[in-house]
Amino acid sequence: MKKYYQKCKNDCLTAVLATMFQVEPETIPLFISNDEWLTSYSKWLLESHNIQVVQIACNIDTIPFISKEVYYCIGTLKHDINKYSHAVILKNYVDGRKVTLSIWHDPLGDSSPYTIDDLTYIEFFFNFEDSLNEKTKTLFGG
Repeated sequence: MKKYYQKCKNDCLTAVLATMFQVEPETIPLFISNDEWLTSYSKWLLESHNIQVVQIACNIDTIPFISKEVYYCIGTLKHDINKYSHAVILKNYVDGRKVTLSIWHDPLGDSSPYTIDDLTYIEFFFNFEDSLNEKTKTLFGG
């Protein structure tokens, strides 16, 4: 699976989506952090991939339980050093009712100051099975 990295300051979500969908980053709009970004992002996912996104506020101690053994989702991290949030791909492993969460891909690479303790939101995708290619289905555990 090819991982994409940020090319500029505000394109972490673009790199995350390109990695998840295994497409070139240039095919994904740049969703800038403003009051309208979530609406634009949700509309784009629905229109281009038949996906609905649900964003759940949480932290490392309040991770939502999903019944799959291993699944991946987008995590939103917030750190005091940056005004805006940062998107990463999270890997979630479920053993019984215990959830272990880790950052699977950070588009900032090894120089990232973010850790799993900076988690503020998790984004889940729904109704996406038909729109994903085989590589992406593997990533999502589908």
